[in-house]
Amino acid sequence: MANFSDDDFAGTLVPESQRRSWQSIFAATLGVGTALFFAQITSIITRQSGVGVALLSVVYGFVVSAFIGVLISRLSIKSGCGTNILAKAALGHRGAALFSILYGTACLTYFVAEAGIIGASLRSLLPQISNTVLLPSVVLCMLPLVWVGMRAISAFQKFSIIIYGGLLTAAIYVTVGGHSGSPSVGIFRGDTIVGLASAISMMNGVAFVVGLLTADYARFIKRDQLSAGTIAIGIVFPAFCYGVTGIAGIWFAAQLGESNPGVYFVQILGSVGGIVFTCATQLRTNISNMYSGTLAFVNAFERALNIRMSRRLVTVLFAAVASLILVSDATELLQKTLGVLGIFTAAFVCVLLIESYLPNTSRYRAASPNFEGMIEPCHWSNLLSVIVATGIGIAVDRGVLGPSLSALAIPTTIAAPLFWYVGSCLLKSPARRTELLD
Repeated sequence: MANFSDDDFAGTLVPESQRRSWQSIFAATLGVGTALFFAQITSIITRQSGVGVALLSVVYGFVVSAFIGVLISRLSIKSGCGTNILAKAALGHRGAALFSILYGTACLTYFVAEAGIIGASLRSLLPQISNTVLLPSVVLCMLPLVWVGMRAISAFQKFSIIIYGGLLTAAIYVTVGGHSGSPSVGIFRGDTIVGLASAISMMNGVAFVVGLLTADYARFIKRDQLSAGTIAIGIVFPAFCYGVTGIAGIWFAAQLGESNPGVYFVQILGSVGGIVFTCATQLRTNISNMYSGTLAFVNAFERALNIRMSRRLVTVLFAAVASLILVSDATELLQKTLGVLGIFTAAFVCVLLIESYLPNTSRYRAASPNFEGMIEPCHWSNLLSVIVATGIGIAVDRGVLGPSLSALAIPTTIAAPLFWYVGSCLLKSPARRTELLD
């Protein structure tokens, strides 16, 4: 197969000659699916509200991610568009810079959090090495795989899934065999309604990002594999995230009464086994985080500053910034931004799907041959809709309607662009409204 371009099509459509089979691309997505982040969320929910609420939150997360994933992955396979080009189509050349910056920041945040888990696990084996050396080394070991692009990522994910599957099976076997943990979790704990609202609020920050992430992978699938690729990336991929890794988090939290995967896998598998499992899993995840984040920042530089930068150069800069954040222990500040980024992502996804699938939005059709020529410098109505919806969602999340209704932040965020769309249709002439209805 021919080599990918230097930027791995970060700012252009992926041509058919560079597409691959859905099986190969699906293997690359499993790096995200094995993220201990999913296990940690479900473990926290299990400890706080019980197994029943955690299972309901897993079902909710899957349904949201799969619904978004099917629609977006189908768009990407047909057009070759990645997440950032879809943003350009929905928000305009300039407007997409806002999305790319925030999406890249989200990927950087996840990357730093996951790299910190690897560093913490290695600390037990290498206590004599300072964080100034250890943490940047963890980041640098990921550079070669992300440097090459999707081919190397896919190959690494295929190989490392064997390690992941084997050690996860061993951990389950040990706990089933009577590990000496202290189970302290029931089916439901505390106020079930409040617990479920809190769990759904936590899941919202993940579900929309997972659905949106499918575009960066689906764009490499051959067009004649549209149906199989859509099912694999849009449905099976999120099913793995929640149904395997998420449920594993529920299981271990229920068995051991612990919510931190970095702790309970070491307890179950021992220091060496736990570290191998944690490192293999987090490397798989963080390669995907770095890949998507660098694509986002490449597009941000181009849209905001008219600077066309190599994805490889941006990858090095990404690694340098991540290392500085890890060494300075500023991860808590970045993690506080995830709630806002989740609300923004929900608003953007809603506008993107409206622009792509609903009538009366013919300005953008990603599969059109003259796609680039149809994009304006800035689609102000869409951009303002995203900004206003994000502001409303943040206000609700901060308790403007009362603390008990803060879980309605995402539904409120989604409702705003929908009301805007309906209103814009109603303002059309009677003849145009009849045409839309027909």
